[in-house]
Amino acid sequence: MKSTGKQRDPEQTRDNLLKAATHLIRSRGLARATTREIAREAGCAEGTLYKHFATKDDLFLAVLLESFPRFETALELTNKEPISIAENLSQIAMAAIRFFEKVLPTGVALLADATLLARHRKRLRRKDTGPRHLYEAVAKHIASAQDLGRINPALDPLAAAPVILGPCFQWVLTRMINGSAPLKLTDEQFSRQLAATLLQGFAPQPGAR
Repeated sequence: MKSTGKQRDPEQTRDNLLKAATHLIRSRGLARATTREIAREAGCAEGTLYKHFATKDDLFLAVLLESFPRFETALELTNKEPISIAENLSQIAMAAIRFFEKVLPTGVALLADATLLARHRKRLRRKDTGPRHLYEAVAKHIASAQDLGRINPALDPLAAAPVILGPCFQWVLTRMINGSAPLKLTDEQFSRQLAATLLQGFAPQPGAR
């Protein structure tokens, strides 16, 4: 992340600082990720950091709101043939696992700082963002599959979304805490088994309209 040029692109410098902060928060924890270490990781002076972020908390809040991947981007899937609905649900589960792997380390660290957590929640409300978009992204795929007659049309897509997201969240969180997955399964195996289990309830009933 070190810069070799004399002239710095302000946007690139800011991006480098966000990446450095994200890396150090995940590897060392929120409290131990100092501005000096972050600046060094980003290849700039500590004073440069404060040209982009007024305080350390402002930098951490920017990490939470800007550095995480968009879940909608991870869900660039299709409900059309030749992908089966089982494979489609499995891919959604895998996308959720990969997403939670990236966001949970920083999210869990945030819980240890009540002041920062309160500011984060306020920002989420002001920017109209947050976990709701995860549910809506999955619900959109479920609704598309319903339109194709591949999922029970009686299901509420928004109510079905957490049935997929919840197990994936728990799978990643348990692995983070214990250092290993709760079951002797790979992520791919878990996703396929989750999809197969859900389909027993998601499948349209014969003769149903």
